[in-house]
Amino acid sequence: MFALSLCLWPAPLFAANSAQQEYQRLRPIFHRLEHSSKPMERDRWIATIKHFEALAQKTPESPWAPKALFSAARLWQRLSVWSGANRDLDYTLAAYDRLVGSYPRSSLADDALIAQAELLRTKRAEYAGARQKLHALLKAYPQGDQIKLAREMLSAVPGASELKTQTAAKAKNLARPRPFRVIIDPGHGGHDGGAQGRAQVREKDVVLGIALHLAKLLRADGVEALLTRESDRFVSLDQRAAFANRHAGDLLLSIHANAHHDKGLNGVETYYLDVEDRTYPGRLKHAMRTQKQKTTELNVILNDIATKGNTRQSAFLAEVVQKNLVPVIRGAIGKVRDLGTKAAVFQILMDTQMPSVLAEVAFLSNPLEAKLLAHAAGQRQLAQAMHKGIMDYLQQSNPNRTNSLAVLSRKR
Repeated sequence: MFALSLCLWPAPLFAANSAQQEYQRLRPIFHRLEHSSKPMERDRWIATIKHFEALAQKTPESPWAPKALFSAARLWQRLSVWSGANRDLDYTLAAYDRLVGSYPRSSLADDALIAQAELLRTKRAEYAGARQKLHALLKAYPQGDQIKLAREMLSAVPGASELKTQTAAKAKNLARPRPFRVIIDPGHGGHDGGAQGRAQVREKDVVLGIALHLAKLLRADGVEALLTRESDRFVSLDQRAAFANRHAGDLLLSIHANAHHDKGLNGVETYYLDVEDRTYPGRLKHAMRTQKQKTTELNVILNDIATKGNTRQSAFLAEVVQKNLVPVIRGAIGKVRDLGTKAAVFQILMDTQMPSVLAEVAFLSNPLEAKLLAHAAGQRQLAQAMHKGIMDYLQQSNPNRTNSLAVLSRKR
């Protein structure tokens, strides 16, 4: 009967309004597997897991998507018990990671972190990793239903005693959600000057000035702003992406200036990741290897789901940044082309695990635009435009968070 029910399912192409129906259809099979008293064929487990993952992939905005990912992770965990295979435990941890990364505001995210911490502690003896997961839970979900258990587990993890003083010192910060975190990436730096305009105006200097102004504006509004570089130093693309991922940014804005041999060309363009590009699958695997992830079939699928989810938000972010940049530059120097938002497979967009865009704010090769970029007043104007774009993105994607930021800003 089990095998027959799987065979009768249609190909996993779900409409959003049927997500609940598909999820409920899968649940009895989930329970049969999870509570089975004897091992079943591996293919049955994998088939059910793939159906849950397909449901989440096809209806990512539905409330059933995080539930489907959590169910898939639970099945991997149970399968790892039956198989005793280390790879199945890898799949389990990766599946929980994908849930937390794709749906950090889901009520299941803290459950996923608890499960990871327990697996790392009991199955891998990776105590530092277990503590990391528990600290992440305490910081991100101080009001969650797993907070008490997380504290108890943390005190029981070997090696946790030396962290007690540090944990107590951070108690105030752990008692409230962290502010929205923006990673600002001023391009080039150090020996890499980037494009160059008239009077030795260099891209690396211009974009750093804009980034520093933008960081001030965001911080004044209660947004946490972190820069991949704050001075004239070289930072590789790998290091920039690693910085953004390590600090778990909520979005990344990479700032650049354009150049062309035709000095008459001008305009503004903003890029987001092109997941339809023929090179995307290979670049995704390369990004995973750079991040020390295993490129197993499941891990690739999970990363693909998360990346495509971020790209939808990236496209929207690109639109609001572009929309705010164009009128500012037109107001400063007159007629300027709106080159629009474009999809591309830039490494910084590919390697970061968050909504990410790259803004080419103007042409250094164009005399009028170069003059605007060269002066602090012009850099401030561009920073203000990008600040407005980010705040518009926040307002439209999460109005409650924006309201709380406004209150925090008024209190400062």
